[in-house]
Amino acid sequence: MAAGTAPGSRAEPNEDRFWIDSDRKAFIVADGAGGEGFAAEAFVEGARAVLESGLTPGGAISGQSVPGVLVEAARQGDLRTHETLEREELIMGGGAVAMLGVVASDNNILMAYAGNCRLYRYQSGRESQRRLTLLSRDHTWTQEMLDQGKLTREQAQGHSLSRVWTRCVGEGTSFPFDLLSNYVALGQLYLVCTDGVWRGRQESSLMEALDYDRLEDAVRELCHGRKIAADGSSWGEDDATAVVLRIDSVDAERFA
Repeated sequence: MAAGTAPGSRAEPNEDRFWIDSDRKAFIVADGAGGEGFAAEAFVEGARAVLESGLTPGGAISGQSVPGVLVEAARQGDLRTHETLEREELIMGGGAVAMLGVVASDNNILMAYAGNCRLYRYQSGRESQRRLTLLSRDHTWTQEMLDQGKLTREQAQGHSLSRVWTRCVGEGTSFPFDLLSNYVALGQLYLVCTDGVWRGRQESSLMEALDYDRLEDAVRELCHGRKIAADGSSWGEDDATAVVLRIDSVDAERFA
């Protein structure tokens, strides 16, 4: 597992935050809005405390299931974010989107997320075998319009409301997270990232980065690879954070 972050090209502080624990196969990515990263940092601190106390390397302690620990971590991260926003008086202008997860002993990757951080699964190999699959669903206005058939994918790309979240953490209302699980297979890579990594970027560019042998090099390219595509589109304005996880074993005892 490897992770990294890089500020966007805008002259503002990096508001992304992340945490990984290779022993527990656990990770958190958060993207804040307003407050110089207060919201994202608060979420990571709140969720990390639960994951560190509730998980052994790949399992759960204190009689709780791994999904139970994950949900509690998401709740505590959300609560800590709300408390921080109230203290900093940023409720109306702040917030964060977040994704956290763990690879459990039954060889499933379990995730909780709210907003537009994304989870991708990548299968490397020969050209005909390479496949990048988006497993999460964005909680954004444009995604809702796509789901309702009111926008085409071409219309959604670059739409003025594409950055409007329909769910985020820190609002202090209902549980904003979706939960998902995916069975892992030997050799697969998983990419967890903020929108600074994927927005405006072709899938082929993501796959090229994930083809690096060293995960650290893949993360560096994903976060620091600021380029202009052939069609004139570009990425690199937003803060970019990525966690890359390689499945090098599917032996249940490996995670016990």
